[in-house]
Amino acid sequence: LDRAPAIALGTGVGLTLYGLALTINDDLAPTDGRAVIGLVWAAAAVGIGDAARSWRRYRESVELQARSAVDAAEAQARQQISDERLTIARELHDLVAHRVSMITVQAGAAQTVAASDPARAVRAMGAIETAGREALQELRQILGVLRADEEEAELVPAHGTGDLPGLV
Repeated sequence: LDRAPAIALGTGVGLTLYGLALTINDDLAPTDGRAVIGLVWAAAAVGIGDAARSWRRYRESVELQARSAVDAAEAQARQQISDERLTIARELHDLVAHRVSMITVQAGAAQTVAASDPARAVRAMGAIETAGREALQELRQILGVLRADEEEAELVPAHGTGDLPGLV
């Protein structure tokens, strides 16, 4: 019960006990302690019940606040992870786009001069190889940072044609 109905019920029970005590015992005076004891017990029950209700509501409030704090912390952690993934994705995109653009330009130049200036075509192909190696090295570095949290991650080479029978 809420506080007001509980007090009303406790008062009703206490007055009923008081009236019964006076009715059953003709020798009791209205101010006799034995007659008033029912009122005292009813008041004590209402007080204890009110304290228990208040404590329960306080506990529920604290639990709700704790749950809300945990939910907020988890949401913040998810947002930070999402932001970090977005940053990594942008870095990977920038890295790959720059290197692939450079490789494309160098490949076009090599094709253009292949017949007329073979030495220049060879230099362009060397630049393509260098750009490809640098791109792979930078990708490995970024992936190494990502894998740093995975202590148990086993690094194995990608499957090749030699692994085809096992895959089949």
